[in-house]
Amino acid sequence: MAVMRELTEKNFDDVVATGTVLVDFWAPWCSYCRVLGNVIEQALPSAPESAVVLKVNIDDHPELAARFNVTTIPTLVLYKDGKNLASCGMVSKAKIIEMLCS
Repeated sequence: MAVMRELTEKNFDDVVATGTVLVDFWAPWCSYCRVLGNVIEQALPSAPESAVVLKVNIDDHPELAARFNVTTIPTLVLYKDGKNLASCGMVSKAKIIEMLCS
């Protein structure tokens, strides 16, 4: 099963540098973010063990949201070996699994 954990400015570059990493930009007051967070958790058992899902609370880390021009939440950003491959908003469980398996 994939791992989900919090991401900060200090560890962002190191964590996304290798492998498949899905970053969820969210905020606790955002109802759509909470819904998407549940969908991500449901997708984790179907994702490869090597995949990593990271959450960035934009209230706690606005510098990361600004750095990546996140203007709406939720926003998912997919990285593969440090390269930004895609970004999107609300998606289905199937799409999340597809992203993590890429």
